[in-house]
Amino acid sequence: MKKTISVLILLCLTLGTLSCAKGTDCENTGNESVMLEAGVTSASNGQKPQIPNSDYPDQTRSASSVLNVDSFDALITFSADSININGSGAHAEGCTLTVTSAGSYLLQGKLNDGQVIVDTMDEKKVELVLNGADISCSNNAPIYIISSPKKTVIKLYGDSVNLISDGAVYENLYEDNPSAAIYSKDDLEISGGGELYVSANFDKGIYGKDDLKIDGGSIFVNSAGDGIRGKDSVCLSAGKVVINSHSDGLKTTNAEESDKGNIIVSGGELYITADFDAIQAENSVEITGGIIALSSGQGAENASEHSNFDDWRHPGRQESDDGKAHHGIKATVAVNIFAGSISADCSDDCVNCDGEINIRDGSIYINAGDDGLHADSSLNIEGGYVEIERSYEGYEAKSISVTGGVSLIHSDDDGMNASDPSYSGGGMWGMGNTDCILSISGGSSYVYADGDGIDSNGNIVMTGGVLIVFGPESSGNGAIDYGDGACNMSISGGLLLAVGSRGMADCATGKGQQVIFASTGNIQKGSVVAVTDAKGGLLIAFETPKTIQTIVFSSPFLTNGEKYSVYSGGSSTGNLESNVYVGGLYTPGSLVTSVTATENPDASGGSSGMGGPGGGMGGPGGMGGRPR
Repeated sequence: MKKTISVLILLCLTLGTLSCAKGTDCENTGNESVMLEAGVTSASNGQKPQIPNSDYPDQTRSASSVLNVDSFDALITFSADSININGSGAHAEGCTLTVTSAGSYLLQGKLNDGQVIVDTMDEKKVELVLNGADISCSNNAPIYIISSPKKTVIKLYGDSVNLISDGAVYENLYEDNPSAAIYSKDDLEISGGGELYVSANFDKGIYGKDDLKIDGGSIFVNSAGDGIRGKDSVCLSAGKVVINSHSDGLKTTNAEESDKGNIIVSGGELYITADFDAIQAENSVEITGGIIALSSGQGAENASEHSNFDDWRHPGRQESDDGKAHHGIKATVAVNIFAGSISADCSDDCVNCDGEINIRDGSIYINAGDDGLHADSSLNIEGGYVEIERSYEGYEAKSISVTGGVSLIHSDDDGMNASDPSYSGGGMWGMGNTDCILSISGGSSYVYADGDGIDSNGNIVMTGGVLIVFGPESSGNGAIDYGDGACNMSISGGLLLAVGSRGMADCATGKGQQVIFASTGNIQKGSVVAVTDAKGGLLIAFETPKTIQTIVFSSPFLTNGEKYSVYSGGSSTGNLESNVYVGGLYTPGSLVTSVTATENPDASGGSSGMGGPGGGMGGPGGMGGRPR
């Protein structure tokens, strides 16, 4: 699991004059170990979201603490089909309570088939304090806030348990007929320390048509439609929210105003099980704290089947069987994750944005039926910890930038894919699109991919950080893949290890930093593989999780023109972190090959068949390159 993440520091240590004669151990030079130790992480099976039970209880409970009744403007007691009011500011007609003045109102008891209505023009807040209140309405919203210019606060008193439920059919009783069990046309806030259970059988559970704020209490919503919706915003800063929704879980809808339609989570706990999107914002989602667990579309195991040729410019992206999206987090403009703990199990993308995704801190665990993180524009990983246990593609965006943090990615297709589905330039498959870029300048990234390990329809640029890629066994993909034409992968800093199949192998080009490319033949899954220098110093050792045929390796400590050896077999005493040994001694196995470090290693012959260079059906001069 996740270990402490320290800042990546490239220490310029002097290469030792270590020997590694046949039959003796090779000692790590220390340089690569320092880089790896800066952000080591162990591959794990992760943890699916743990979502609490939200079952509707049999009865209410009043708070155990003593109430000061005199502190309220009115004490309101429900008794089946009658309402008793002790105080001012509200009146009752049958089973309908109407609050007409700002103030604080204590509600308790059971109201059968009635309503609580707030309708005031006062510029002060209305506070409805629930203390063991059970309010049901068979044909409309049990709580309906028609007008409350300041705001209405629903306070859950002490450790009370409160119940709100509606019927499956609403009658059109009002000009603006409600569509939620708790429905507010003005700002709504929910606070306190008690529990609130909402059983919404008609449509939504809680709906605020302006801003909706939750800063306390434990709220459990079971809904036929959206769980909780705030038109202008939803803000969660404290408390616990558990949603079980047959539509979207937590949602905003205002698309007309650029500063509206936002969801902000700064604290508390949020648990959502949704048939469609768990969190959906018309504008942006911002997470700066809290614990979040999401499940949508019955999880990744319920994902639609994928094919590399579903859409040759955007492979694998297809609509689900019901025509709906099943994302964990979905936003139109931006998703900003700056802190907090998130786990998501989704049949579609776990995080999806039409604009940009920015991750600066926090921890994210992902189990995705489609992409782990998908942005149409840019995806920026600046810090934090991201573990993608399952995905079709791990990271996907037109522009991907990794400047910090730890990324651990497992994917059925590409691990990181910089692509632009709107691009249609050149040939059957198109030439390279230089607008697409994958940039690695910091952090530690570990990629396990059955398709391309790292892929860009344009260029790949690496200037720092640690990038470990365990690419495909299939000859139709490569550990490294970049756009056709003049596109390439350039490396001027950092540590790169990319291993995979031979058929479509691309290589990095050094830009002030040396690279080695080794064609190894078949090295079987589970083998220990090592790269040593001419003096026997160990540069890197790893245990390959799959059969490999090529190795691309680069670090600041390679020397131009020097020979480096690749060994298979043997053993290491180092700590195995995500299949890479950190520190320790390596006892050599069999020498596989020796290669020379250069800025422009020769990887010719690394591609063959339909997609290889040199014509035929797939290469330049033929029908065009393979789909990227």
